[in-house]
Amino acid sequence: MKGYQVQKRELIKGLSLALDLAEKTYFSHSQHIAYTSLAIGNKLKLNASTMELLYYSALLHDIGAGEQYNLYSHCKHGSQMIKNLPVEHQMQEIILYHHEFMDGSGPFGRKGGEIPLLSEIIHIANLFDNQFSVFSSKSDKLLLWLKELDKKFSCHVIDALRTVILDENFIKRYTTQPFFNVLKKAYTPKIIWYSMHEINQFSKVFSDMIDRRSKFTYRHSLGLTSIVDHMTKIMSYDDLTRDKMHIAAQLHDLGKLGVDKQIIDKVGKLDTEERKAVEKHASYTYDILSQIDGFDDITRWASQHHEKLNGRGYPFGLSSEKLSEQSKLMTVSDIYQALREDRPYRKGMSNEKAFIILNEMVDDGALDADIYESFRVEFL
Repeated sequence: MKGYQVQKRELIKGLSLALDLAEKTYFSHSQHIAYTSLAIGNKLKLNASTMELLYYSALLHDIGAGEQYNLYSHCKHGSQMIKNLPVEHQMQEIILYHHEFMDGSGPFGRKGGEIPLLSEIIHIANLFDNQFSVFSSKSDKLLLWLKELDKKFSCHVIDALRTVILDENFIKRYTTQPFFNVLKKAYTPKIIWYSMHEINQFSKVFSDMIDRRSKFTYRHSLGLTSIVDHMTKIMSYDDLTRDKMHIAAQLHDLGKLGVDKQIIDKVGKLDTEERKAVEKHASYTYDILSQIDGFDDITRWASQHHEKLNGRGYPFGLSSEKLSEQSKLMTVSDIYQALREDRPYRKGMSNEKAFIILNEMVDDGALDADIYESFRVEFL
């Protein structure tokens, strides 16, 4: 194993939680879809490579998530995003048609054999998850619901899910937490290591997903990443640290996928509850990235970008001695980038005004004076 690498399973499993946030559903929704899809796949006796493709397609099925939920654009955009990821090319078509019905009533009007089998499996697994939240472990209710889908899905997929529903162990495990342990026991894909370049492909796609949610944050992550790249070079960080900081900058606002767009775009001062909702994004970022083995540094640097040296930041209220230089640099960089951008309640500030505010925060004990000085030399 050469250089810094992360397992494909770990990265996609962790980032699938961000898709759950974006879809306004519960953490592990995508993992539940993968679990049910694999159970159906087993009943259909799919081969090993097809099962692995099904597993990753199910975890990423909501990658086209957007604020305005339209099935056509959801599927179309998701398929386009998949093109930019280091995954199997067949996944593009699977994601594109994962809301189609056999009778042609889906967003693309595909019928029968025009629909990829794995798309059909993921679709019915998604519908099952919705129904499970209503009927819980009541198999008789779930079976009655399944009968209503006779014309919507092929008979062999219906029969496979029927057999799965009748499996008491499957139903019991469906409500077990933490759910990834259940999924991990049910299926283990072959070990594939992603290089830093491949990890960056994922972080870039998810960064774009974050930024496009609002015209006020458009290109924020891109701008922050550019600043961080420059500063880590000036500060003579080694290549691995620079690469990790690059990823952390791209993913620092990942948790904002879970914040209501109306709050992000609100014109005027946020009330107490709205402010709390916004501040949750940093802990969401931590919750997501901490699920990825090997992402320890990236998780810290990404999730601590609102911490202050005086302990008045969030989400953890850490003080100076508990914050690394990298986290302190991320905080200064993020504040500077945000001050320079338009927000719903103000226009972007001039460079001079932004530095006046940064200097005041240094005087208040919130920001690191040495990092501020390095920053001032480069940008003022």
